[in-house]
Amino acid sequence: MTLTADVRTRRHVVEVDGVAYATDLVWAQAETMAEARAAARRTARDIDRNSTQKNATLACYRDGMRVQYGIGDSSAGQAAGMPSLAASLVEASSGGPWIGFWEIEGRFYVAAGDQDVVDPQADRLIAERTSAEELFSELYAADPDRWIQIYAPVELGVPEARSVDLEDVLLGARAGVLKPLGLLSGLSAGGLNSRRMKLAAAVALLAIAVGGGGGY
Repeated sequence: MTLTADVRTRRHVVEVDGVAYATDLVWAQAETMAEARAAARRTARDIDRNSTQKNATLACYRDGMRVQYGIGDSSAGQAAGMPSLAASLVEASSGGPWIGFWEIEGRFYVAAGDQDVVDPQADRLIAERTSAEELFSELYAADPDRWIQIYAPVELGVPEARSVDLEDVLLGARAGVLKPLGLLSGLSAGGLNSRRMKLAAAVALLAIAVGGGGGY
């Protein structure tokens, strides 16, 4: 990919033509949109409970050939109203399964999709080229004949791959817009328990004060 001033990255955000896109969402499927919304809340709680590095308070939903949801991370620079890069690439791509590898200011983005579906194993912005190439090669090699569109630099040695700039594939598409999950901010188990403990302590102190005043 030819780097331009229009493509910049920060943490799990890629900026293309002045639009910030979220990357590295946690993707999963559901049977219905209602199930997707409920599952997204459960998944966000599990992520926060098991990690001190994430603040999973955002989600996007896709209702296409399959219902999907993606969990965003506000501690990684993501925000409500920000579209998903992988979902937007799916929206912009047509004609069957595709896979892509792009270098963006010293980091490497790998994504893949099939019609309306984001590949949950991809959507990764990776610091090390070797790791990114390994992920791309693993996804590609799983079924080489599957891919209709392959976006990758020539040096990866992939037959029929085309080196196409990210912005020329994206074409301004904006899909999978992140929305607040409607949960308490700082929803980690520790943060939630801390709030509960403080509330319980306040109630106890109030009870003591009321009880003490009634004795005089």
